Amino acid sequence: MVTSVAACTDEGHAEVLCVARYTYQGSSYQDVGNVKYTVGKKLGAATAPPCDDTGDSGGNEEPVGTGTPAYAVDGVSTRVAIAVGDTPETTRLYAVYSGANLPPEVQKLVDGS
Repeated sequence: MVTSVAACTDEGHAEVLCVARYTYQGSSYQDVGNVKYTVGKKLGAATAPPCDDTGDSGGNEEPVGTGTPAYAVDGVSTRVAIAVGDTPETTRLYAVYSGANLPPEVQKLVDGS
Protein backbone atom coordinates (compact mmCIF):
# COMPACT_ATOMS: atom_id res chain seq x y z
CA MET A 1 0.00 0.00 0.00
CA VAL A 2 1.42 3.39 -0.93
CA THR A 3 0.37 6.58 0.83
CA SER A 4 -0.09 9.51 -1.49
CA VAL A 5 -0.90 13.17 -1.36
CA ALA A 6 -4.60 13.93 -1.69
CA ALA A 7 -6.15 17.15 -2.87
CA CYS A 8 -9.62 18.38 -2.01
CA THR A 9 -11.41 21.52 -3.02
CA ASP A 10 -13.58 23.69 -0.83
CA GLU A 11 -15.16 26.76 -2.39
CA GLY A 12 -12.48 26.91 -5.08
CA HIS A 13 -9.51 26.50 -2.70
CA ALA A 14 -7.32 23.42 -2.97
CA GLU A 15 -6.36 21.70 0.25
CA VAL A 16 -3.36 19.37 0.24
CA LEU A 17 -2.92 16.70 2.89
CA CYS A 18 0.69 15.91 3.70
CA VAL A 19 2.24 12.52 3.11
CA ALA A 20 3.21 10.86 6.40
CA ARG A 21 7.00 10.80 6.39
CA TYR A 22 10.00 11.01 8.67
CA THR A 23 13.69 11.63 8.27
CA TYR A 24 16.32 9.57 10.05
CA GLN A 25 20.09 9.87 9.58
CA GLY A 26 19.71 11.90 6.39
CA SER A 27 17.18 9.61 4.67
CA SER A 28 13.50 10.30 4.09
CA TYR A 29 11.01 7.52 4.87
CA GLN A 30 7.34 7.40 3.80
CA ASP A 31 4.48 5.59 5.54
CA VAL A 32 3.93 2.12 4.08
CA GLY A 33 0.52 1.55 5.64
CA ASN A 34 -0.89 -1.30 7.66
CA VAL A 35 1.83 -3.96 7.43
CA LYS A 36 2.87 -6.74 9.81
CA TYR A 37 6.52 -6.61 10.90
CA THR A 38 8.66 -7.26 13.95
CA VAL A 39 10.14 -4.27 15.76
CA GLY A 40 13.85 -4.48 16.55
CA LYS A 41 16.11 -2.35 18.72
CA LYS A 42 15.56 1.34 19.37
CA LEU A 43 17.68 3.46 17.02
CA GLY A 44 17.15 7.05 18.12
CA ALA A 45 14.78 9.78 16.98
CA ALA A 46 13.16 10.31 13.58
CA THR A 47 11.84 13.78 12.76
CA ALA A 48 8.79 14.79 10.77
CA PRO A 49 9.60 17.41 8.14
CA PRO A 50 7.33 20.44 7.98
CA CYS A 51 4.09 20.04 6.08
CA ASP A 52 3.79 22.53 3.23
CA ASP A 53 0.04 22.22 2.81
CA THR A 54 -0.35 25.79 1.58
CA GLY A 55 2.34 25.74 -1.09
CA ASP A 56 4.21 28.54 0.71
CA SER A 57 6.60 27.28 3.36
CA GLY A 58 7.95 30.79 3.88
CA GLY A 59 11.44 29.31 3.97
CA ASN A 60 10.69 27.31 7.12
CA GLU A 61 12.43 23.98 6.64
CA GLU A 62 12.75 23.09 10.32
CA PRO A 63 11.54 19.62 11.38
CA VAL A 64 8.34 19.39 13.41
CA GLY A 65 8.99 18.70 17.11
CA THR A 66 12.03 17.10 18.69
CA GLY A 67 11.56 13.69 17.15
CA THR A 68 9.74 10.41 17.60
CA PRO A 69 11.45 7.16 18.58
CA ALA A 70 12.67 5.12 15.60
CA TYR A 71 13.21 1.36 15.74
CA ALA A 72 14.88 -1.18 13.49
CA VAL A 73 12.66 -3.61 11.61
CA ASP A 74 13.81 -7.24 11.96
CA GLY A 75 15.19 -8.58 8.71
CA VAL A 76 15.26 -5.19 6.94
CA SER A 77 18.18 -2.75 6.72
CA THR A 78 17.62 0.66 8.33
CA ARG A 79 18.70 2.10 4.97
CA VAL A 80 15.46 0.62 3.60
CA ALA A 81 12.87 0.86 6.42
CA ILE A 82 12.33 1.87 10.03
CA ALA A 83 9.43 1.64 12.47
CA VAL A 84 8.38 4.94 14.08
CA GLY A 85 6.20 5.43 17.15
CA ASP A 86 6.21 6.37 20.80
CA THR A 87 6.49 2.71 21.85
CA PRO A 88 7.36 -0.49 19.94
CA GLU A 89 3.68 -1.49 20.13
CA THR A 90 2.45 1.76 18.52
CA THR A 91 4.91 1.99 15.62
CA ARG A 92 4.11 2.23 11.92
CA LEU A 93 6.38 1.10 9.12
CA TYR A 94 8.17 3.74 7.03
CA ALA A 95 10.33 2.95 3.99
CA VAL A 96 12.67 4.76 1.62
CA TYR A 97 11.04 4.73 -1.81
CA SER A 98 9.77 6.93 -4.57
CA GLY A 99 6.82 6.45 -6.85
CA ALA A 100 4.77 3.30 -6.45
CA ASN A 101 7.64 0.80 -6.11
CA LEU A 102 8.51 -0.35 -2.62
CA PRO A 103 11.94 -1.85 -1.92
CA PRO A 104 11.79 -5.68 -2.35
CA GLU A 105 12.38 -6.31 1.38
CA VAL A 106 9.39 -4.13 2.27
CA GLN A 107 7.23 -5.55 -0.52
CA LYS A 108 7.74 -9.02 1.04
CA LEU A 109 6.33 -7.67 4.32
CA VAL A 110 3.35 -6.15 2.51
CA ASP A 111 2.69 -9.38 0.63
CA GLY A 112 2.85 -11.37 3.88
CA SER A 113 0.39 -9.12 5.74
